[in-house]
Amino acid sequence: MNSPNLKISNRQITASSLQISKDFQKHHRHVLRDVENAIALPKFGQSSEAETKLIEDFAKQNFFAQEYKNKQGRHFRYYEMTEAGFYAITLAYTSDKAKIQRIRYINAFESLKNKYRQLELEKLRLEYVTNTYLPFGQDIVRSHIPVSDAVKTLHILGLYPDMTSNRLKGMAQRGEIEGFHTSRGWRIYRDQITKLATIRSFPSNPAKRFFKI
Repeated sequence: MNSPNLKISNRQITASSLQISKDFQKHHRHVLRDVENAIALPKFGQSSEAETKLIEDFAKQNFFAQEYKNKQGRHFRYYEMTEAGFYAITLAYTSDKAKIQRIRYINAFESLKNKYRQLELEKLRLEYVTNTYLPFGQDIVRSHIPVSDAVKTLHILGLYPDMTSNRLKGMAQRGEIEGFHTSRGWRIYRDQITKLATIRSFPSNPAKRFFKI
């Protein structure tokens, strides 16, 4: 049984009404009906202005109308929806098969959220390393420091920008930093920091952190 086909769009994880229709074995028109019931505004006079706005905001934040074209070239409407939108319509599906499908979707949402968090963390780390260290990349080359060693060292600094020297050393000795599983590995790393700190354009924070200057 394949995992639900979710996607990331505009920094949100969504499922499509077409996929839900297929997985929950419902006619797509019925899924569309359920979406429109979930976001329908109360009749005039049956709710307060605040309650009406609550439904409007929920609809805007969790349901996104789209179009697709079938083989005959005709255009049809479908919805992309967030995890909250998915729950809003599928909690009414109470068969045993529907319960199993809902669990599969819950697992898929959680899995993709974890992957997305990791991607965002890697993106932030890359930006940190790029903005902080790459301006003196040419100086690394001119100073004859092996580029592979420098990149590895800068990667560690990017992963742990606020870590003190002693804490990094302890992590290295406990094997918690990839590539620095021994005291010798730590010494090589510290030697590399020393070499990099001799470059005039080397950012001051790592030097201060490691050499208390």
